[in-house]
Amino acid sequence: MAEKRTTPKKKKPTPCGETPSKKRSSGEAAVRARELEQLVAERTAELERRNRQLEKDILLRKEAEEALRRSEERYRILSELTMDSASSIMLLPDGRFHREWVADKLFREYGYDPSEVDTLEKWIGMLHPDDREMAKKGFAEVLSGRTVSREGRIIDKKGQQHWIVNTIYPRFDGHSRRVIGFISAVREITERKQMLDSIQRIQNLDRLAVLSGGIAHDFNNLLSAMFGYVDMARTVATDDRMRQLLEKALQSFDRARDLTQQLLTFAKGGIPHKRIAPLGPVVQHAAEFSLAGSTVRCCCDFPGDLWLCDFDQNHIGQVVSNLVLNAKEAMPRGGVIEMAAENHVVVAEDDPSLRKGKYIKLTVRDRGTGIAKDVLPRIFDPFFTTKPKGSGLGLAISHSIIRKHGGRIDAESEPGVGTVFTVYLPASDGETSAVIAEREPLLKRSGRVLVMDDDAAIRDLAVEMLSSLGFTAVAVPNGSEAIERYAEEMRSGTPFDAVLLDLTMPGDVGGVDTLEALRAIDPAVVAAASSGYSEDPVMASPAQYGFRESLRKPYRLRDMAELMSRLFV
Repeated sequence: MAEKRTTPKKKKPTPCGETPSKKRSSGEAAVRARELEQLVAERTAELERRNRQLEKDILLRKEAEEALRRSEERYRILSELTMDSASSIMLLPDGRFHREWVADKLFREYGYDPSEVDTLEKWIGMLHPDDREMAKKGFAEVLSGRTVSREGRIIDKKGQQHWIVNTIYPRFDGHSRRVIGFISAVREITERKQMLDSIQRIQNLDRLAVLSGGIAHDFNNLLSAMFGYVDMARTVATDDRMRQLLEKALQSFDRARDLTQQLLTFAKGGIPHKRIAPLGPVVQHAAEFSLAGSTVRCCCDFPGDLWLCDFDQNHIGQVVSNLVLNAKEAMPRGGVIEMAAENHVVVAEDDPSLRKGKYIKLTVRDRGTGIAKDVLPRIFDPFFTTKPKGSGLGLAISHSIIRKHGGRIDAESEPGVGTVFTVYLPASDGETSAVIAEREPLLKRSGRVLVMDDDAAIRDLAVEMLSSLGFTAVAVPNGSEAIERYAEEMRSGTPFDAVLLDLTMPGDVGGVDTLEALRAIDPAVVAAASSGYSEDPVMASPAQYGFRESLRKPYRLRDMAELMSRLFV
């Protein structure tokens, strides 16, 4: 058999001459392409995720910024409602202030614009010199991260002083906690400071009242003995020259008494202790006393037919003294104060501030510097003064005294021309024994009088005065002995016709309590109160406390005679 020949199979041709190595490379490229595609897909997904996160972060940031803006807006509005001035401030690298927002209703009143105060130095420059160092220390504390609140004084562009309290809150960088700014809140507290000052002054006055009351009581006791004995010596003196010298001594005693009473009136005020008397001599005496040693003199015009006045001589003397001293200060180069009085009738429709009736109209005029129109309405306000060392009490007390007398005090003024004060005081319809006694000689009377006083000199003086007037007087040093002696004389059938009781008895029963005990022994007891405390309500209204009359220390012989004439009607 013939051998078959096999034909070898033809190999398929490789495309474009592709070699095995190329084929391998192509496969690897495909793998890498797929890997790259996968990587791109992953990266794209990651970018999309990050983009979505970024969008969320941006949204959250916007929301946070919007919340911050709303918060700052609310704080700004709240500051406008509750603070006089508030602002949010960023500290720039060069140390200047950049205000992000301002709620300001205060600085404009001071004459400043917030944009003017763009550095710490400028802020410090607005403050009172005494407060600047404290402000610098406070700002250093803020930069260290502490909240600081300080009181101080701002001087406005007109030179006026304003008290403020400034609270500063530091603002921090979110990462480093470095102070990058602050929020400043300012409130004016001038009125509060004035109120606190007023309270302090009132407390000081209370302490002064206690001190002056004690001094006045002791001083009046000393004056009473000297005053009374000199007065008695003048009464019995037969030599004209001796009588004149004693009269001059009494005038000095009058001034000493006035000083004591003025101190009491200044410190305590009180109810007027009224007596019917001519007004002119009291006014003239107070004016001359206040102008002693001054280049200013007083010219008085008081007509002879001027009505009598029912008034407290010490209180009205204090009013006149205050008005005259103000007038003197308004005329530093000297001059004349014109004082005049006239009778004045008020009908119902004339003046609603005064009751219908008769008044004495007193005017005090000076030709001094005058009072500014914006100041004039406040001159009677307590503690208001334009004087560097003034207390702001003189005119306020004067206004109170005149009001308690049922009158009125007014003021008119023109700067550079002068000031006129007008005082209306109720007139009296008649005379009393006090006025009549000045024109008539002392009358001798009789009766038995018990005198109670803790001061031995005053007891002796009272006994001397009463004896010279014809009375039999017995003196005791305290209330306990007065009660015992009164009861003893009642039992023996020789009762006292009247008692004169000192109201203040340190360490023992005072006049009011003594009278209550005496009334239990004798309901018909006739009593008079005596005291150096002229502001004691018993002295002004003795009948309300069971007394028939009162006798103010220091007293003269005529005062004692007048008292006895009223007790033994």
